[in-house]
Amino acid sequence: MPAAAPLPGVAPVPAAAPTSAAGSVVAHQQCLRHRREYRRRRAPVGRSLVESRPVNEIEQAIERNRNAGVSGLGEIPAPPRRKLAVVTCMDARIDAHRLLGLEPGDAHVIRNAGGVVTDDVIRSVAVSQRKLGTREVMVIQHTGCGMIGLSDDEFRSELEQETGVRPAWSAEGFRDLEQEVRQGVERLRRSPFLLHRDAIAGFVLELESGLLRRVV
Repeated sequence: MPAAAPLPGVAPVPAAAPTSAAGSVVAHQQCLRHRREYRRRRAPVGRSLVESRPVNEIEQAIERNRNAGVSGLGEIPAPPRRKLAVVTCMDARIDAHRLLGLEPGDAHVIRNAGGVVTDDVIRSVAVSQRKLGTREVMVIQHTGCGMIGLSDDEFRSELEQETGVRPAWSAEGFRDLEQEVRQGVERLRRSPFLLHRDAIAGFVLELESGLLRRVV
């Protein structure tokens, strides 16, 4: 049967080349190889494609560190310039350096849950004074702290019930914020391990205003 004549003004459609199942498989494999090669070239040198895409907060923090451009910290002397040690809470809302107008190298900042003065805090302050030359200490606790009202016994029992082990340490929860500040300052002043106990002060940070209120 003769082929139909093309319609006026319409380009003829070329006949498709015959294909086979084997030919389709080969073409698909070639396409996959091209994709893998493209991804390999796009990935940063020395890092895999998975490593270049952060998938959790730790990896995102590492990525931010790479982009932060923070260098030269080793050129700053280790002894704090202002000879100051600050004991405060680990609360994520508190930026101790910004709060006190400090720069890297100005002061030691010692943090824990609640900013309470524990044996480990005394250890850190003793090292700070005896080995790195600090002389003054600020104890800063704050309003809206999650440690206010936390029962040590209940927390220990909760951990024991879940893990089968009762912790030997105390969570150091408290009820009276100002009294806890006074107690922390007193612990430092009475410690025989500190060289300088005459310049230790305690404060409450009012989160609403961002201002310090001296307690002792």
